[in-house]
Amino acid sequence: MKKNLFLICVLLIVNYTFAQNNFEEEEELQKFKKEFVISGGLLFGGGSLIGADLEFRLHKKLTGQVGLGFRGFGAGINLHYEKDLHSNFISFQYYHQGIGQYHVQSLIGPTYNFRAFKYIAGSIGLGRKVMEGPAYYNLPSQYRLSTLLLYSIGFYKVF
Repeated sequence: MKKNLFLICVLLIVNYTFAQNNFEEEEELQKFKKEFVISGGLLFGGGSLIGADLEFRLHKKLTGQVGLGFRGFGAGINLHYEKDLHSNFISFQYYHQGIGQYHVQSLIGPTYNFRAFKYIAGSIGLGRKVMEGPAYYNLPSQYRLSTLLLYSIGFYKVF
């Protein structure tokens, strides 16, 4: 009888512990699901001259990103170093520079993105050309490269 009572007490304690941890994890995950980030500035929105990106959480440290700007758009998958969206992250980006007859090129590649002082954002990386648009041939030949430096600077806000 004492063994059964002891076993029941142990099972109740274990159950309560796991239930409490699952509740805390679920509460933390719900908090993160509500967050998203809007970034904007020079060369955001798929490498547009002026653009903005919307970043949204997919999992704890994994986020998706879509952007739109003056004659361009882009998308990306981001991996943050911390669960906080204020943290720096690495990203795999798609840049579509130009729209319609002004489409110059499309690029894909990795970038390192930094966030500082809770409002400054920027990135640096390398992009590989995957498509040429009609405006590509208007560029001088010395600027027709297959690999380009990707960078941006601007501001961000977490909501």
